[in-house]
Amino acid sequence: MLRAATACVFRPRSVRFHSTLTKAARNAIHPARKNHCKPPLGPVVALSGVSGKEPGRSSWRKWIVGGVVVIGLVVGGSISMALVVRNDLGKYPWLASILDAISGRKAPSESNADGEAVGGFSDGKVAFKLLQYHTCPFSSKVRAYLQYYGIPFEIVEVNPVSRRELPEDFRKVPILMAGDYRLTESSVIVSILESYRLSKETKSFEELEAHFPCHEGERYGRKTIIYDDKFLLPVLSEKERASASREEERKWRAWVDDTFVHVLPPNVYRTAGEAKQAFDYISSVGNFGYFEAVAAQVLGATVMYLIASRLKERYKLKDDVRESLYDCGNEWMAAVGDRKFHGGDKPNLADLSVFGTLSSVEGLDTFLDLMENTPMKPWWDRMEVEVRGKLKTAAGSPAQQSA
Repeated sequence: MLRAATACVFRPRSVRFHSTLTKAARNAIHPARKNHCKPPLGPVVALSGVSGKEPGRSSWRKWIVGGVVVIGLVVGGSISMALVVRNDLGKYPWLASILDAISGRKAPSESNADGEAVGGFSDGKVAFKLLQYHTCPFSSKVRAYLQYYGIPFEIVEVNPVSRRELPEDFRKVPILMAGDYRLTESSVIVSILESYRLSKETKSFEELEAHFPCHEGERYGRKTIIYDDKFLLPVLSEKERASASREEERKWRAWVDDTFVHVLPPNVYRTAGEAKQAFDYISSVGNFGYFEAVAAQVLGATVMYLIASRLKERYKLKDDVRESLYDCGNEWMAAVGDRKFHGGDKPNLADLSVFGTLSSVEGLDTFLDLMENTPMKPWWDRMEVEVRGKLKTAAGSPAQQSA
């Protein structure tokens, strides 16, 4: 044995090198000779009845898992990209239908609500269609107005990925189609609808919209469209517009758009758990296909949780964003005071704006905490009766579900 060891240690370098090359060549020709001549396909060895360890098993597992992930990414990415450009497939309806079937896309929601319309809407001459995201606070604001006044309207739930339901020249929600006329910007929509309802003369929506000039501007470091006065009710006389009640109403409608609506997202996505809760809800009520819903639940929740802190800084909220939320609730209830509603015995446009905006997060931890830690619950319960008791829909219709 000593002789063999000595021969191995003191073997000339050229001989050892030649031996190494020979072994490498043999392994290249017969890979099974490597690793003590045991074949690397562990499962094959096991099935064939050959005993011994199964080298290479973990490596093959990694290859299999990696292959599945790559295939999933390729297939999912291809479908997602196809859905993004879905609007360009109008010339190929057969391909569009295949993509919809693969993705599990739902058809746009439709509802023929049989409401008890009031005021200028009672003639039933105008057919309204609301293009919305169910969980969008701005869409919810318009929906609350329509529900409160019992105005029949059709809901079209927009797919957030492809947005194929939206016109090419305007890719935001909400959009309210009044017949063939398009109204945009939630507060302007509400002001125009209220003006139409109060109008003693027949005015077209085009005439009313002319009272709301707008221009490009910048808010919070982003370019946007700014309206000179989107809370104006042009059909009122100057005396009526200058009344204390109308001024208060405008003030709190502006507060909703400038303050309250910006406090909600950092609270909804405050923690990873709350972000997941929000996107589980969003994906369940939104117009998502299967792959889009999964992506929303995983990627959407993660992304929004990560940027929640940036939103907190942008809108100058407190370190604990719940405190900013509670401040808003207390501030609003101080404005309501001892009255049933801000409008007195009946809700006004400020009540509807707060209610509609808040209904977009109803049922989430943000909403439940706000109800528990501020005096808003009694006001909310009264508003729910007033608003949701006005809209009569066919049982199980999307409009009823989105109430």
